[in-house]
Amino acid sequence: MNSPGNGSPVPRTPVHTGTNVRQADSIVVTTFPADVVQELQDFIYWQPDATGSGVEPIYVMLSDPLDSGRFTRKQLDKKFKHASDFGIADTKKNRVTLTQYRDAVEAHLKDRDTVEKGTYRREKGSRVFFNTKTNNVVVLDKDGEFVSGWNLIPGSPQYNGYINTGVL
Repeated sequence: MNSPGNGSPVPRTPVHTGTNVRQADSIVVTTFPADVVQELQDFIYWQPDATGSGVEPIYVMLSDPLDSGRFTRKQLDKKFKHASDFGIADTKKNRVTLTQYRDAVEAHLKDRDTVEKGTYRREKGSRVFFNTKTNNVVVLDKDGEFVSGWNLIPGSPQYNGYINTGVL
């Protein structure tokens, strides 16, 4: 069965002709478990109209708060294996734990013990943010977008190489 929703919607201003549009007297909020259907970005919801004589469509467009700022859900999902390095104990990937991971990375970047030091060899123009107390690093690309983050183990070749050269 094909989904009636558009998997790749393009936002545009709707054009409405044929009837007068009046402002709603009140807003009714209805929740929909959209998190269950990860690929769903928009859909049409049909409900009885106010007079009960027919149905009216409501076009719903979803956005993911994880796709904002320096983060994308895709990148957080890809790098979630490092979430435990940032104090995330729950290993189940879902909106809650991905949000916790994102917030922990942001907290790392804002921590006064975190310093910008060096680059990441796999990402040209990247910047590495190293916390001297936790030994965690976060890598941002040249545009400031999240690439990855993990814990460096003191004494390991990766740790020693980074501390001595600034190249991770």
